[in-house]
Order: sequence, then C-alpha cells, then structure tokens
Amino acid sequence: MRRLIWRLTVAAMATVGVVALGGGTTHAESAPVAGAVAEAPAYGSFRLIKERAGTEPGAPEIVLPEGYSLVQGANYQVASKLEYYSFITGPKNTSVPVTVRWPGERIASVVSHKTRPALTRDEAAGTVTFSMPVTSTSASSAKNTLEVFSYLHRVPGTYFRLEHNDEERAAGYYADNPWVGKESRAAHNQLFAAEAVLIDSGLAAEAKARGHHWTLMGFETNNRLHPDNPPHWHLAYYPGAPFSANGNLPHLWLDPKGRTIKNSMDVAGLGHINYAPGEVAPVRLMDGSNVATLTMRTKDGGLDIDPGQGRPVYSIIGGLARDNLSNAVRVLKDGRPWLWLSTYDNVKTGELYVHKADLSALRWTTLRYNYDAQIGTLKNLETLADWSAADLKAQGRSLPELMAAPPAPPAAS
Repeated sequence: MRRLIWRLTVAAMATVGVVALGGGTTHAESAPVAGAVAEAPAYGSFRLIKERAGTEPGAPEIVLPEGYSLVQGANYQVASKLEYYSFITGPKNTSVPVTVRWPGERIASVVSHKTRPALTRDEAAGTVTFSMPVTSTSASSAKNTLEVFSYLHRVPGTYFRLEHNDEERAAGYYADNPWVGKESRAAHNQLFAAEAVLIDSGLAAEAKARGHHWTLMGFETNNRLHPDNPPHWHLAYYPGAPFSANGNLPHLWLDPKGRTIKNSMDVAGLGHINYAPGEVAPVRLMDGSNVATLTMRTKDGGLDIDPGQGRPVYSIIGGLARDNLSNAVRVLKDGRPWLWLSTYDNVKTGELYVHKADLSALRWTTLRYNYDAQIGTLKNLETLADWSAADLKAQGRSLPELMAAPPAPPAAS
C-alpha cells in the first residue's frame, strides 16, 4: 500500500502524527498527551464498524498522537467486510485521541474495550475522532475489544458463554474458508442442550457443592489473537473458578452437519489427548476419580454424557434427522425422548431465539435473549411462549408441528 499522508484540518489535532498503514509513521512536533507518564508501553485496541459491509475488506488511514504507534503484524491490524480492528501502543493513558479517515466508507460506530466512544465527525475533512484507553499491559490483554459474546443463565456450578459469529466480521481462518454458519448454530444448539443436561442430571449442583464449574463455550470467528479453529464447542470442567488450573477442556470438533467428529481434550497433568468417536473420554478430578464421561456417538455424530452413579445417560443427537444437529437437536434420557431444542441467532439485530420442547411434559417454550449486537452484552431475556399441553390443545397446535416449523419470531420490543 502506498504511503498516505494527509493534512488535518481539525485544529485540536494539529500536533498529532499520521499513521499510514503500510507506510510507517510521520510525527509533527508536539507536546506529550496530557496525563501520559513515562513507563513501560501500554496497549489498547478499537474496532471500526462501517455503516454497511463491503464486498472486500478495506483499510482506513489512522492518525495517532505523538508517542503512539500501531502494533505491527497481521494479527493486530485486521480488515473484514464490515469492520477494521487495530491495536496501538504507547504511554499509559485513559484517554488517547484517535482520528480516522476512510475514503469511500462511513464509520457507523467504534468499539473499544466493551464501550462505544463518542465520535466527533468533520464532514469537510472526512474524518472521525474519538478517545480510547491505552492501559493494557500487552496487546493480548487488550483483545476484549474483539470479543462478541454473551454470558447466559449463570446457573450455580456453570459458566455459560455464547459467541455471536457474523460472516461479515470473519477474519483469518474463517475469512479464508467457506463460512461456518451451520457449525456455529450447531454449537449453540448443543450448548443449550448440554446446559439442560448439567441441570437435570445434578452435575451442575455437584460442581457447585465442590466449588467447581462446568464451562460452556463456543468458538470465535473474528479474533486473530485467538486462532479458534476448526469449529468446535466446549463442555469443560474446572475444579475451581472458570479457567482455573487443573481443568478438563474438551474441544468438540464439528462438521457442517454439526456432528461431533473429534474430541481434542486438554487435561491437567496429562497434557493433550485426542479421542475418536466411540472412545470414552473421562472428565476427572485431580484425585483421578470421574465426574462424568463424554463419548462421541459413531452412528449419528451426537454426544453421550454419562454422569455416572447409576444415573441416566443423556444423548444429544440431531433434532429431525438423527445425524444433523445444525438446525435442531434432541436429547435422549436413557434412550427415551426427553428434550428438543433449536436456536436462531440474529447477529444483526442482537436477538437470540431458543425454542424448546419438553417431550416428557409436552410443553413448548420460546425465549428471546436481547443483546448488544456489536459487543454481546446481554440486555434482557423475554419469554415469548410458554405453552402447556392444555394450551397447545386449545390453540390447535402440536409439538411435532412446532418442531417442524417453529413460529416466526415477533418484532423486537
């Protein structure tokens, strides 16, 4: 990319340096930014979000104050069809001004560390200016700007984090390969199913009593600082708080039908263990005793969860076709139908729908999680439907009909 240097017309920014992507940094004579102190370099990050996605990724021009610079490397300056994210470094400061010019694009908003800085627009110069913190100790510790996920449910003994993946934000591996929308939905379906199993089986309550946690997570598709591929989901166990030491961390790999094809499991004290379909993967405490076992099913690509102690074995399989978990899943309890579940995540509006059929009580539930579409922060949870068997009969509905075609979601309130 040729070197780009342009003249600022904003008087307040007359003493900043121009960062031309690919062309180095040019600084004007200036005084240090107020509040900056001489110490080890600090780091910060921001995401520029365009009003509309382009057909190809593009890069803006970024202007930083004297003493600040871009963190170099392909993982730190990343373009997608909808966004551009950048990491900067310099003296520690809670409010560093940044000016951006992006010819041909209009910036709708900016995200920096889970907040949206206010934008000042200069239409004549074609620039936007905002202030952001540069306070992290490393670029890696500033990556929360890139993370778009919601914390859900908070059931004692569990930690549930759901990633919201958008094709137009895809970067790295996920931009270079066919889009994984089916795998992402399959991960969501199985995460909610696994949470229901943890609650019903007593595994969540047992973890809570021990001071332990089951951790439910999916995968990210835009974060080049976290190469989170291929598509997978996690049903992990930590003998302490989430992400504490001595954990059991399965990576349950998914194919386009949402079938689990490999369990790449990190086990404290034993290292990395790969399990193939049909092989029993124990989830252990540090004394070697089993908490539960996970077994990938060979015929349909589902997952068996055995809580032990003579309790029922739960099987997560496809919702309609047994070997397709991307649209919906069923959960069998000792081989008998127990639960049906389907999710739909509208990442543009920030609405996650969860349709659930209790096959033993003949009850239908639809939930809507409303979240910040650009950050992931959960706003609220609404119950859109909660129909008993009597309600279904009165409405002339049946669970098979609802499972085949869940009701269309209403407009967000």
